[in-house]
Amino acid sequence: MRRVVILQPFILGPLAHLVFVVLCGLLTVALAETAAVPVKKKLQKKVAAEPKIIYQEVETQKPIVGWVEKVTVQPGGVVMHAKLAPDIDSSSIHATEVEVIEKGERRFARFTIEGRYGKKATLEREIVAINKVKLPGGAKEERYAVNLGICLAGQFQEEQVSLTNRAEYEHEVLLGRSYLAGLVVVDPSKIFTSAPDCNQNYEN
Repeated sequence: MRRVVILQPFILGPLAHLVFVVLCGLLTVALAETAAVPVKKKLQKKVAAEPKIIYQEVETQKPIVGWVEKVTVQPGGVVMHAKLAPDIDSSSIHATEVEVIEKGERRFARFTIEGRYGKKATLEREIVAINKVKLPGGAKEERYAVNLGICLAGQFQEEQVSLTNRAEYEHEVLLGRSYLAGLVVVDPSKIFTSAPDCNQNYEN
């Protein structure tokens, strides 16, 4: 039979007791370090797996304009004041003496626009849409829409605009998101930042 001898530190004396305590302490530290290694490795693996977010500055070549600008409307070359409203879908222009003309199966609108500096133009443009607008009080109004060329900050683009009476508004033209998107950047803290010169021959 195998005999097991258990040393009792209080029998071996004070020196043996001290050695026994030191050995027990070293054994405890070694066990603690061994148990902590897997946890540390797991934490390192988790941190390494987190995705990295990369921020990159994107430069834009679009002109920066104010929320109110001068525009040139073509045909006619009439300079008007426009409110730039990216939160509005479509565009409109102040027009008077609107008359519908039938030419076979095509319908045209004859109307007059007037700029801030006294210049007027009577235009005849094909009707491309009829927009129904709900007015305050619940009434509905039909507005004819035509295509006009508009120059803003050196950028020329044709836009579908509704012919309407904007006499009670401060600005003759309202340019919405359909015109502004991809063309300019609107800074709401600025007004009249550029001249409406495009050097564009518009004959449509």
